[in-house]
Amino acid sequence: MSNQWNDPEAQLREMQRRLQRMFGSGNRRSGGGGPPKGSLAVGAGVIIVGALALGASASLYTVDGGHRAIKYSRVSGVKPDIYSEGTHLRIPWFETPIIYDVRAKPTSIQSLTGTKDLQMVNIVCRVLSRPDQRSLPIIYRTLGTNYDERVLPSIINEVLKSVVAQFNASQLITQRDKVSRMIREHLTRRALNFNLVLDDVSLTHITFSPEFASAVEAKQIAQQDAQRAAFIVDRAKQEKQSTIVRAAGEARSAELIGEAIKNQPGFLELRRIETARDIAQILQKSGNRLVLDASSLLLNVTEPSSPMDYFEALKTSRERSPSHAAHSPIPAPNSHNVGDVISYIKHTCDDLYFTSDSDEPVELYQLSNAGLQALEADIDKLTLPTAHDFAVFVAGDVVPEEAGFIAEKQPVDTFFQRLCNQQVSERQKQLAQSLKRAFAKMTEEPGTDAACYRVGIRPNIEVYVVMLIDGQVVGIKTLSIET
Repeated sequence: MSNQWNDPEAQLREMQRRLQRMFGSGNRRSGGGGPPKGSLAVGAGVIIVGALALGASASLYTVDGGHRAIKYSRVSGVKPDIYSEGTHLRIPWFETPIIYDVRAKPTSIQSLTGTKDLQMVNIVCRVLSRPDQRSLPIIYRTLGTNYDERVLPSIINEVLKSVVAQFNASQLITQRDKVSRMIREHLTRRALNFNLVLDDVSLTHITFSPEFASAVEAKQIAQQDAQRAAFIVDRAKQEKQSTIVRAAGEARSAELIGEAIKNQPGFLELRRIETARDIAQILQKSGNRLVLDASSLLLNVTEPSSPMDYFEALKTSRERSPSHAAHSPIPAPNSHNVGDVISYIKHTCDDLYFTSDSDEPVELYQLSNAGLQALEADIDKLTLPTAHDFAVFVAGDVVPEEAGFIAEKQPVDTFFQRLCNQQVSERQKQLAQSLKRAFAKMTEEPGTDAACYRVGIRPNIEVYVVMLIDGQVVGIKTLSIET
């Protein structure tokens, strides 16, 4: 930290060399004889002036900006006084100035340390340090001029290892501000023990092992896959909900249209005219010449098209059915013989329809041996099962738990009342009435039971009207379309 002009021994040696050169040159000019008296006086004057100049130069030293100086005395050692920028006096040879740079100086230390979860991490810590100006004599006495090389590497490594060991590897990233603050506090406190001031402490680089980086990347990919799967599930739920809402809207629309057709016969005619108008507008915009059948395209609006026309057409088609002439009402069986009951139900149901959106037929229903074994406990009690048990038997163990599933047990008269009112021809109404009376008559005897079950999810509801006769389950089944 000092220069050659502040060293008294070096200055004395330089003055001795100059005097030797001066006297040597004088002797060579005089030709080897004794020097003249005048030259001796001049030489003595020059020596005195040179000695005074050297003495004045050796008594002064300069402290540059951003530096501070202390003095070392050969008599009393290191003095406590601190000298700021400028030119100061000293006693040559007895006092030696020691100049310190008190500006902040950057130092970067790299440390390999372990985390709380035993992961190795490489950290680079950069500090701005400077000596405490008031403690420069102590620093020189204890650490010397290269104080930063003696102190900073050891305390930075120790503090980094002690602080990082308190956190997991992931916390070093998510809680980096907290880790940096703790390192700054610990380092500042430790540096003050050595009379050093830290103006700034920062973690410039944090590098993990390749294995840990690969594990973090795999974890992020797994989380993204999980989020994508959750999004797909949510989208499926929304689509399901939209389908339910759309189906409910369509059901409500069908219900309103049905009521409009029933209460206002002209509604269907109005819709027919609107459809014909839309078709005409589309064909009008076409540049091609077309020859079309007006009736098939609903353009012949002068033909009668009331709902009764279609109902009468359905009635005519059923009355002209070949099965109509082949069957006639037969009397209901007077005994509990299961074979007679089955023959009667099968013969009577050939021309019966459960009028709904699908116009399903009414058919014979009889449990197989496996079905009878499944309902054996209830049959032994001479009573038909509950609606839930029957629905489980018909639809399976899982289906009855779905949202919107219907499992109802109703009186037999409720079904037959609707069945008798829906038949088109008089003959079919007679068959329905005969079937109703036969069911009522056969269930009056002891050991018999009858019930009507409605099982399914709207709009498809299966209807079962069954009797328990002599341990056998016999009845009819059909499909009801309910909107």
